[in-house]
Amino acid sequence: MQICNTCHAGCCRKHNIDVTGIDILNIVETLNLDISFFSEALPNEDEYVKAMLGKVPLFKFSDGEPGKYYRMCIKMRESVIFPKTLKCMFLQEWPDENPDSPTFNKIISRCGIYNTRPLTCSTYPAKLEQDGLSAHYFDPFEDSNKDESPAYKACPRPLTKDDFETSSADIMKNLVLYKFEMDFFTMLAEKWNKNPRSSDDLMDFLKEEYNNRVKFNPKKSIS
Repeated sequence: MQICNTCHAGCCRKHNIDVTGIDILNIVETLNLDISFFSEALPNEDEYVKAMLGKVPLFKFSDGEPGKYYRMCIKMRESVIFPKTLKCMFLQEWPDENPDSPTFNKIISRCGIYNTRPLTCSTYPAKLEQDGLSAHYFDPFEDSNKDESPAYKACPRPLTKDDFETSSADIMKNLVLYKFEMDFFTMLAEKWNKNPRSSDDLMDFLKEEYNNRVKFNPKKSIS
């Protein structure tokens, strides 16, 4: 959205950014980074696990806290521009020294891995309907204004339908892909949790599973 160009990226500061297995593999292979450098396993409250287990990817680890389930997220780092607040580790930020610039909070923020960003980032702020055939946008502006820190305020102004007019097709495509990848990653989490291993083994597990999810079978026809 065009409005994002003038925003300080409150959404990249306010929320933990969940990743799918394909997000992890894309970042590892494209940027030549180790999984432990950019991702972390965040523990979840028991109530969340009870409600969401089997619906979202939640992992158990043999080197984790007994009985705890974890989400895989992008690591957060302390912001230089907004001290004592957090931001996505890949978010680049610097002061806008142009007095006539329309940037929100006079801060310029850009994703440092935009072409390899997680799928959840490419769908924000939209959600697929339960039928999987349509979607809706939501406006983060009003809710984020409850935050005390200006770092976590999302969007310079309330969003309108016009803000999404040119991006609806791409958003819908990304939402469908995101749901598919989340469902697949959830299935992998269930498989992993039957015999939990060390978090250090997760990358090898993901490589094996994703390399084999499209199988060659010459005896089957396309029809």
